[in-house]
Amino acid sequence: MAQYNGKVDILFSYDTDIEFESGTIKLTNGVDHMKRKLFKLMQTVPGDWKIYRSVGAKPIEYIGRENTRETGKNLETFLYRQLTEEMYPIDIRVQVVPISRESVKVYIELILLDKIIETIPFTMDFVHGITYTSFDEQVDEVKSDKNLKVDDESLFNPNPIRSRLVKRGL
Repeated sequence: MAQYNGKVDILFSYDTDIEFESGTIKLTNGVDHMKRKLFKLMQTVPGDWKIYRSVGAKPIEYIGRENTRETGKNLETFLYRQLTEEMYPIDIRVQVVPISRESVKVYIELILLDKIIETIPFTMDFVHGITYTSFDEQVDEVKSDKNLKVDDESLFNPNPIRSRLVKRGL
């Protein structure tokens, strides 16, 4: 697995508090820094930052939309566009997989030198928005059985995404 030790930043908890240890501000770098940056971006709506109006990737405009293939592709495009520049020098790949009639699992892969260094999943509910307080469990690959429920009966039948996964042997 590729290593990334890039940028160093102040360590913020996932609820945005600065972390201290023995009266000293803690620092973060590498993959942990990028995960925390991604979390911050996913909690920020474009326009929230007065100086950086385009920063943010919280997909609030998708709340209330129907969970269709087109909506999933549009969500992938939105997240990729909003995250790519901010996550540099890490490349990203976004994959949206339906898990119920109202929800999708979004997998964001952090890529360095053509190697996946981390896959971060979260759940997007088209009724309530992002439904997590911190990132879901880490997965090694998007095809992990613990995250992709290919035989989930709550999905539409026939399900074109399920058919594609079955054809690929996932």
